Amino acid sequence: MNTLENRRLFLQNLAVGALTMLSFPSIEVKGNAPPQSNRLLDESQQLLAAWCQSLVNYQVQDIRFGTLYGGILCPACGRMHGRCGEAVYPLLSMAKRSKKQSYATAALRLFDWMERNVSLPDGSWSNDINVSSWNGTTVFTAISLAEAIYHHGDQLDTPTKARWLIRLRAAADFIDRKFTIEFSNINYPITAAYALQLFGKIFHDDKLIHHGQLLAKEALRFFTSTDGFIYGEGGGDRYPPGPKGSLPVDLGYNVEESLPYLVMCIVGEQNEHLRTSVVKSLKTHMEFMLPDGGWDNSWGTRNYKWAYWGGRTTKGCQCSYGLMVDDDPRFYTVARKNLEMLRACTHDGLLYGGPHNFKHGVLPCIHHTIGHANSLATLLDCASYDQFEKEPALLPREMVYGIKEFSDVRTWLISTENWVGTIVGYDREYSCKNGHPSGGSIGMLFHRKVGVILTASMTEYQLVEPPNMQAQHEFFSGSLTMRVQTSDGKYLSCSYLSPEIISFQNGSISKIITQGYLVDGDQQHPDTGPIPYKMQYVFQGQSIELEINIDGISTEEIEIILPVISQSNEAVEWSSDKTIEIQRATGRIAISSTQKMLIKPLPMHATRWFNFVPGMEAIPLYVSGTKAKFTISVSEA
Repeated sequence: MNTLENRRLFLQNLAVGALTMLSFPSIEVKGNAPPQSNRLLDESQQLLAAWCQSLVNYQVQDIRFGTLYGGILCPACGRMHGRCGEAVYPLLSMAKRSKKQSYATAALRLFDWMERNVSLPDGSWSNDINVSSWNGTTVFTAISLAEAIYHHGDQLDTPTKARWLIRLRAAADFIDRKFTIEFSNINYPITAAYALQLFGKIFHDDKLIHHGQLLAKEALRFFTSTDGFIYGEGGGDRYPPGPKGSLPVDLGYNVEESLPYLVMCIVGEQNEHLRTSVVKSLKTHMEFMLPDGGWDNSWGTRNYKWAYWGGRTTKGCQCSYGLMVDDDPRFYTVARKNLEMLRACTHDGLLYGGPHNFKHGVLPCIHHTIGHANSLATLLDCASYDQFEKEPALLPREMVYGIKEFSDVRTWLISTENWVGTIVGYDREYSCKNGHPSGGSIGMLFHRKVGVILTASMTEYQLVEPPNMQAQHEFFSGSLTMRVQTSDGKYLSCSYLSPEIISFQNGSISKIITQGYLVDGDQQHPDTGPIPYKMQYVFQGQSIELEINIDGISTEEIEIILPVISQSNEAVEWSSDKTIEIQRATGRIAISSTQKMLIKPLPMHATRWFNFVPGMEAIPLYVSGTKAKFTISVSEA
């Protein structure tokens, strides 16, 4: 028997005595026995129930499977994710809400699996089994365990609760020792700010509380000066700006992890200085929610984890926007609309990694469900039904405002009577090159009647975090970003990090012009010399015009790529070699060009490209030549 096992046996023998030394504040689970119906909370509970039942279904419940016993299998990745232990909280929450012992039993099995497989002697948990030794994610696992005990410890017998508390204390001490504001990307120390304060409440330890409060105070330095984005999602070199001065910002991690945990630092606390900064930031990030509840993270530093509804390994936005509705009624709309998107992307009880994944036959990574189940459980445990008695409020992108520039991230948003658009000149990369698009690319083109028509993806799909991403096996799957490129695909407009972008507003007409050069991921020009491009976008009425001009190169060496978002079940009709129409249930999309349009090579027996970022299918249209003008319009179905 090794030293760690001896220590655990010793602690287990002391478990009952240790528990009697701890007392807990009285916890009111506000989601239980509601006095009245509330759509957000009622539907959150329904979705949480569906997700939790699937987690139970994918749990190995036969003890003969040895170390696999109690873990949750991932149908997409063919293994157990080390962080699947974070499901203990939503499972225990559902046990209390449903009065079904099966959920509590699943949580008990899962805790034991976690201790056998990913628990480390220093009090941390490993991110994965034999895949990744990273243990910074201990902070997320510890929060799930702490919230399970704090809100639903009455579902545990005395020895079990004591054992969980002892293990939580070891994790709390690890986080207290290791986490400073400089620890990894900014989402980690911000998460620790909440974690340490929660641990301090559970263990009546002022030292932990003060450390958490210090991290929350230090986090105030990481809000951008103009717009109030949280920055610090820059990879190994986390903080320096890009060549045009943009700081490292990722909308996905901000809205689904950093802001939710800062909100949790505020809930029940009198921290008005932190509250002012967080509310401003929530409002800024809200500008990027699409009318259907998707998040437009086409431009963020870590957009490689963008799954349209949010992020692949993050918590979700319900417990931030949902708990702050008293500060802005639009926050309720954010929480509701995103919940609707999560429901739309849920099939057979699991959250799929994008709107088209299910139809495309891509299996769901169970990590998405576990992370977002935690958000719903937190919302249900901390929200009051009375909070949501608000008048319906429109999202910013449901309003008509023309053009808004967000200078901190060099990104322009357009909102007209019919169109929602994003133009990206963001110049700060993560640890990989050719990640998010730049160069004045269209990050998002959304029509209010038919939804997404164009969107960006990763410029080059890369497994930046292999344990947390799905491999792209289809050979012909390509970038979904509209772009100009050399015919060999090496030099692209969307790779250029220093474009010049100007905008014009003339009544109801919104126009943006961008200029730059075709470059590779290292910002290098072709050996034959620089190739300048100019792109103009005009939004007016029911149509948008895209005009592209490239100078200094022969026609046959250039391709203009226009991947049009379209599910494979949508009817497509060519009325000429310059006009294609796509039929959706809510309208008919017509794309016409001044030049002959072709389709890039497709997988065998397939009619679409697919990209995991953000999980959509597209028809990869292209034009050979140095000049082209596209008109995109929408008519009645």
